[in-house]
Amino acid sequence: MKKDKNIIINEALFSFKLQLQVGLITFKEIQDWADQQLLIDNNDIVILDICFLTNEDEVRDYINDFFRYDVNIDIEKVALKVFKQYFENKMSKLLDSQLNDHILNLKLLADYLFDINYRLGEATLDGYITGYDDDITGAQKGGRSITPQEIYVKLYQYLQNWISRFS
Repeated sequence: MKKDKNIIINEALFSFKLQLQVGLITFKEIQDWADQQLLIDNNDIVILDICFLTNEDEVRDYINDFFRYDVNIDIEKVALKVFKQYFENKMSKLLDSQLNDHILNLKLLADYLFDINYRLGEATLDGYITGYDDDITGAQKGGRSITPQEIYVKLYQYLQNWISRFS
């Protein structure tokens, strides 16, 4: 079964929205995508709109406005792909100075994945991320018998297993 062109474009836009928020894509990459899409269909209003945007803020605003309304896409599926992409491309296997940024970005993406664990009666992904973050913070303050690095490795392994399980 072939996907509707609008659904494909809407999924791409939602993916771009998430990728922009977590630093996985640039304005230029979105513009390049839109240019390629114009070669396929130069009458698509959404693609034409994107081609005339001049900076990242305009793209971000356009995409955010676009998703204020109910759009027929599988948000969870798209968010899961972006979550996996973020994990594979941004997360270090070792604790680094970017931990707070990673936690914020992971939690932002996890908000779109709430139902995956909920349907199984399990704690949410966001809850696990928060728990590991709290444990790392506690260990950094000397309140744990385990090192922050050891906890981070457990977080990394948990996320790796979670992604394998659900993607």
